[in-house]
Amino acid sequence: MALDVDAERDKILSDLKSAGQTAEIYWLDGFHTQLQGKNGGGDSWHTDGRLGVAVLTAISNASAATNYPGLP
Repeated sequence: MALDVDAERDKILSDLKSAGQTAEIYWLDGFHTQLQGKNGGGDSWHTDGRLGVAVLTAISNASAATNYPGLP
């Protein structure tokens, strides 16, 4: 069974969107021309060739300090 790298890509983008961390998500069709192959361990993989791009939202220093204690 080939690894579905698109499922991993889509999960990351979905998680970022669900967390309210994206200003925009867009797709670049045909970004990858090689749609299947094998990784360094010999496992097969496949992709639809699209690149998902997430534009992340900016957070203020005050928000970062509140939500992520310990950051400088």
